[in-house]
Amino acid sequence: MRSGGTTLAAIVLATRGGARLDAALARLAWADARIVLDPAGAVAEASLPAGVSRLEDASRIDAAPAGWLVLLGEDETLEAEGVARLRLALDRADGRTTFRLPVAARLFEVELEGRRPSVRVAARGVPLGLRGGLSVEFAPSGPSGDVDARIVRCEGTSLTDAVEALSAEAGALAALVDRVGWSGRGIVWRPLVAGARILVARARSGRAGLGRWVVATIEAYRVVVAYAKLWERRRNRVLELA
Repeated sequence: MRSGGTTLAAIVLATRGGARLDAALARLAWADARIVLDPAGAVAEASLPAGVSRLEDASRIDAAPAGWLVLLGEDETLEAEGVARLRLALDRADGRTTFRLPVAARLFEVELEGRRPSVRVAARGVPLGLRGGLSVEFAPSGPSGDVDARIVRCEGTSLTDAVEALSAEAGALAALVDRVGWSGRGIVWRPLVAGARILVARARSGRAGLGRWVVATIEAYRVVVAYAKLWERRRNRVLELA
């Protein structure tokens, strides 16, 4: 923990766990605190490195021992050169309680950056919310600041890997939506939004023709699978109470 100045906790939404989660946590050595958000209960607390805490309830992130929080997926990373810029922006927050960061999706040799930055940084006390294509972000109550610091999401090194990641993340999203009590509505338009965001994303590297369609399909299908898993969770709970 830093002895002075702005403190920043990194929250990782766990999906597959294991070596992937270990690698994600290792990339966050710069954070003043590291927290694993595990709504699906897929990670054993004893398996986490020393100093890393685990939460199943998203509402408890307020207990993070830091003034600011940054939310990342298990397959996402905040580029190293952006960390210093982020801390500087937080030191000069000027009353803002949330900040937006651009997010790029990387699959094979293609990298696509969305045109709408994601609200991934917030002061402690700002709740999580759902936006667009089942995107988990912080829910701002006022204007958000922008930071020149990118989040890069690795969709996988192969199509098989991407599909495995899709299923695991869909399960975690379903559990999070269920635990928080967010509405399950949007099955028609949320997948369309998720795919459309990739189709209009900027190509930063590689030949984005086919790759763009593959990533867009993965993003849309992830939302469909998440809703299917959410429906299954809620149906099973009703059957248990019957």
